[in-house]
Amino acid sequence: MKVLSLGLNFAITPTHPLNIDIVNASVSRLESVMTYKPTQGITRYISNLGERLRTVLTQRTYGLFTNLSRDEVRTIIDLSKRTDIIIKPADKNLGIVVMNWSDYNKEVHRQISDSTTYQKISNDTLNVQLAAIQGQLITLKREYNGDFVEYSVNSSWNHIDSIPIAEVVVPHFYMLPKVHKLKPDDPASAIKGRPIVPGFSWLTTKLSRWVSDRLTPLIKQHARSLVSSTDDFIKLIEGKTVTQDCSFITLDIESLYTNINSDLGVRYLAEFLSDFTVLQEPALKAALIDSTRFVLNNNLFCYEDGYYLQIKGTAMGTPMAPSYANIFVWMLEKHTVETFLNKKFISIYTRFLDDLFITCKNDRIVHNELFTQLQGLIKYGITFTWQVSTTSAVFLDVEIYKGKRFSTSNRLDFRLYQKAMNLFLYIPYNSFHPGTIKKNMILNELRRYIKCCSLRAEYVQVKWKLFDRLRARGYPKHYLIPLFMQIKYDDRVKMFKRTTKKTNVTYFTIDNNPSLPRRSISTALKRDWPLTTPAPALSFKRGRTFKDILCVNRKRTPDDTPERPVKKAKVNGSEYNHNVMPESL
Repeated sequence: MKVLSLGLNFAITPTHPLNIDIVNASVSRLESVMTYKPTQGITRYISNLGERLRTVLTQRTYGLFTNLSRDEVRTIIDLSKRTDIIIKPADKNLGIVVMNWSDYNKEVHRQISDSTTYQKISNDTLNVQLAAIQGQLITLKREYNGDFVEYSVNSSWNHIDSIPIAEVVVPHFYMLPKVHKLKPDDPASAIKGRPIVPGFSWLTTKLSRWVSDRLTPLIKQHARSLVSSTDDFIKLIEGKTVTQDCSFITLDIESLYTNINSDLGVRYLAEFLSDFTVLQEPALKAALIDSTRFVLNNNLFCYEDGYYLQIKGTAMGTPMAPSYANIFVWMLEKHTVETFLNKKFISIYTRFLDDLFITCKNDRIVHNELFTQLQGLIKYGITFTWQVSTTSAVFLDVEIYKGKRFSTSNRLDFRLYQKAMNLFLYIPYNSFHPGTIKKNMILNELRRYIKCCSLRAEYVQVKWKLFDRLRARGYPKHYLIPLFMQIKYDDRVKMFKRTTKKTNVTYFTIDNNPSLPRRSISTALKRDWPLTTPAPALSFKRGRTFKDILCVNRKRTPDDTPERPVKKAKVNGSEYNHNVMPESL
């Protein structure tokens, strides 16, 4: 199992050189994503680019290498074939979990057997149900098409049913083991899991993304208690002062996504949208409500040979889930927030999805009144766990405490918080990732450390811990030192300024391969580019990782024989959810 210490994101060096078919596919993909109007110059450029790249690959040869030993390759293949265990990333990014398949399967069945949340679907009626979902989606689109002619939402709305039937994948239920919830005093306690239903290519995925794109800016503008990132939280508390007798309260909403009553959630969404003059156009508001209800009513997934429909809450994996959940909780909490802020009982009240941070008077009466208000949400399916402290608290990636600034200016200090169970499995130096990925990983981590530390001394301490951890992952000193010198604490304020993304850059994406002549391809992309905008930039597809091989959703057999591919669902002759076990790396 030592090979697993490389981490699930370890990328394996391809053992075969890049072939012409892959190059042709990349050129075709570039042609399809061109956002420019077709011109004779673009057509000629694409044709010449293909010829140049094919010439470069056929005229030069490159030596191949491997970043795994023969024994490591054999170990990975053996692990991928075992049916008595399952390998998953731990919840909260705490490393890798190797579980007995029977324990994992038992916990999954405990969750999906909850008849108040999930409903089993007969395999015999699956085809009919999937066809019905597709038909209802087409009907929904037609109902509102005429109303969106004058709106900017028209372009994305037009694609809500554009996933070809042959490419639709029934989401496969899996869970992330919550190793941080294990009881140290009870090693035999059953491990719990966070349910995930990934909807990357499901029938409602594009509709769900459309809803999310419309709701997210409204939430940011009007749900005043919300932060969308650690950066937002830091900027909030940087500008706040608190009283000397303040206490910190942190709360965690339990199982938020699966506990939201769908009818109540849609009702609160309608009330939320009614507050905005920008949505006084009835068609847009109605489309958002109907689309949300449609996504909620069609969260279908599979596990092993069974198919299920989620009948309560929303799936953790559909794009609109965070926005929908945020609106639901905001509509429940906003009265409490406004009341306590007006009474000046609390100075900070903020929430990131299901985590809350509050600073309030260190007064038992105030605490009891606040908890009484929040406990009133139980009737809506919302339950909390909470902690109270007068010295420090942990929220997102930071630990907030009363430090030097507090004694002089009533401002809170904070430092980077890292869980004791974190294994820090950074991408190893010999992982076959592009060099820019490794470099940016280190630079971004240093910037995050700086932003999460209000005092320079705190940053210096964790900075050198990162240096040692990267050295342990194989990074040489001569590689790390220039990067560590590049990022300076004095630039901390600038790091919070949002940078605008380049929107006029087109990317030529190709497989990352040791036989790839990067410089020659970059030169070919720039040559004879006919427009004044930047020429296509070279980018790489993610290579095959341990996660792709070891964490596939695959069917188990009672007699522990080598697995078979997951059973495929068919609709109109099209196959779904194909997961084939690798025979080699």
